[in-house]
Order: sequence, then C-alpha cells, then structure tokens
Amino acid sequence: MPVTYLSKEQQRAAQVRRCLGGAICANGSYKKDLAKNAGMKYHTFLKRLNEPETCTLSELWTILDTLNVPEEERSKMLI
Repeated sequence: MPVTYLSKEQQRAAQVRRCLGGAICANGSYKKDLAKNAGMKYHTFLKRLNEPETCTLSELWTILDTLNVPEEERSKMLI
C-alpha cells in the first residue's frame, strides 16, 4: 500500500477528534445529553465532532466547556 501523508489541516482535525473523543469517554455521558447541555442540536453536535474544521471557535469552546476539558488538552489542539 502506498504511504499517505496527511496535510497539516488534516493532522490538526485528527488531533481535535482524538481529544474530543477521549473527553466524551471520560465524561461518560450520552452524546445527545452533551449536545443538549451545549445548547446545540444533536445533528450539529455530531457534525462538529466528526468534522471539527466546520466548527466555529465559539462552538468549540462551548463543547470543551461542556466536556470539562482541561486547559492542557485545549492547548494541544491549538498547536
């Protein structure tokens, strides 16, 4: 199989997905409940999790606050 290289944007999106996925597992809540707590529709919430590049900064901070993601993890996403 040929080697596939991810672009910088794809690498960042993957990092955000990993961070959010880990936070959801650690939180132990259902995604529907998290979407409701974040004040987002469930479909929009899922799209933001699966395609973080479509997320506005305000939406990202709301999701991170809802998941109680620590500052260290947040800073990893912005590097």
